[in-house]
Amino acid sequence: VRMVDPKKAAQIRSQVMTHLRVIYERMNQSLSLLYNVPAVADEIQDEVDELLQKEQNYSDDVLANMISEPRISYGNDALMPSLTETKTTVELLPVNG
Repeated sequence: VRMVDPKKAAQIRSQVMTHLRVIYERMNQSLSLLYNVPAVADEIQDEVDELLQKEQNYSDDVLANMISEPRISYGNDALMPSLTETKTTVELLPVNG
């Protein structure tokens, strides 16, 4: 899309970034609710850790690709915080004690 219609690519990028932020927020809300029930959290902790690691790896890959590809700006970028400015789910997890 970027090569054929750079303006459309910039618009799609903005929509994708917004969608990813919503996903992060929902994941964080779900994790907060999960950790309110420690017995259940302990029971599925290994699965949660595995999913969070996969998500983090995917996010790292997406970020690396976005940084390595040239960006075309149409002035809307100032309205969208960068991916690096948002908190990831791993940063919001409670510390195991």
